[in-house]
Amino acid sequence: MRCRAAAVALAGLALTGCSTNYNLARQREDFAVVSTTREVATGARLAQQVERELPMLADTAIQERVRAIGERLAAMSDRHEVLYHFGVIDEDDVNAFSLPGGWVYVYRGLVEKTASDDELAGVLAHEIGHIAARHAMNRYEAEFFTDGNRTDV
Repeated sequence: MRCRAAAVALAGLALTGCSTNYNLARQREDFAVVSTTREVATGARLAQQVERELPMLADTAIQERVRAIGERLAAMSDRHEVLYHFGVIDEDDVNAFSLPGGWVYVYRGLVEKTASDDELAGVLAHEIGHIAARHAMNRYEAEFFTDGNRTDV
């Protein structure tokens, strides 16, 4: 009986860092084991690695265009506790990706292929949606905490 009580108490202590995150896309509260603070720190480390390993675009006009569109969209996100960052990778690829905690990257090739700010906004909104819905962290939590058996990710 004491072992069971100790296990329950230990589990309670382990869960004190847990929280919920309202997932607007799913219209429900999602249980979050990893805090927003830790999510942002993880994203910051990954962003440093991206910016060390990939060529970042020096063209300030394109960077500013992406940042301005991204910030307008991010202001409408339901995750106001996250500060969004936008960068342009200096490669021809037509691609974009996001990192946990608010980092969004688009490739110069994608920016050049878009016919309007609206098209670029669609891509940026998609990436912001991944961050707002915590997709990367949900996958991490599913792999780490449930051996990949989580079905609602």
